[in-house]
Amino acid sequence: MAEEQGIYTQFAKRFSTLEELKAYKEKVQAEAEEQYKGWVDVGAGVKMPPAQAREYLKNSRPKAPPIAPATVDTAVTPAELVERKKDFATIHQGTSTNALTKLRATEGKNATIDLVTGTATIKAGNLILQIPNYAQLTGLKTSTYQLLDAITIALTESGAKSPTVVLSVEDYMKRRGLKDRKEARKQLTADLDVLLKTSLTWEEKRGKSSVPYAGVNITDSWVWADGKKTAVAYTFGQTFYSVLMGYP
Repeated sequence: MAEEQGIYTQFAKRFSTLEELKAYKEKVQAEAEEQYKGWVDVGAGVKMPPAQAREYLKNSRPKAPPIAPATVDTAVTPAELVERKKDFATIHQGTSTNALTKLRATEGKNATIDLVTGTATIKAGNLILQIPNYAQLTGLKTSTYQLLDAITIALTESGAKSPTVVLSVEDYMKRRGLKDRKEARKQLTADLDVLLKTSLTWEEKRGKSSVPYAGVNITDSWVWADGKKTAVAYTFGQTFYSVLMGYP
């Protein structure tokens, strides 16, 4: 009543009674309803004539994404698409693998060789790498890291259901950019033997604490998968494999 009285007071000079004001309001409302009869609500209480509303809704409706053509551009062959896809790969990686691939062996700086056992010890941060009979091997080289990456990629892309993966010599050659198959087998064998002898010691940080690992073998074994030496069956060391599975 107080609200209506206030409205009445505003129109005191036009209406002499409250009843006249109410009658006037009802008349205006009825006229408005008749005037806007058939108009369409386009949202947020806004109404428009049917034709205008249809145009408005048509222009404001979200556009559907374009439909991809059914045919493949013949300028790019499926083989080329596969090759482009191979330029990128997924790989499990974390503390130990990242530290390992940055490791460079420089005797007298971060590498020492035991004169009695022939074991090489290489340190970088909290990572310690050991390789027995180091002088009899070709050494830790860039190609060794490239091979480990290739094997880990094969593990990751195969679903990592087993610590054993098969790496073809052809795939290895493509990743290394090698052309001579005989030389590729030679380098592959040499780096596999280095990985076979390599063990790691480091600490994994887990929140505020850390987990120490000591003498973890990267490799359990490797063999040629067939008599023609076209592929290698490589098996990760069980602990190292478990660590890899914990990495993103």
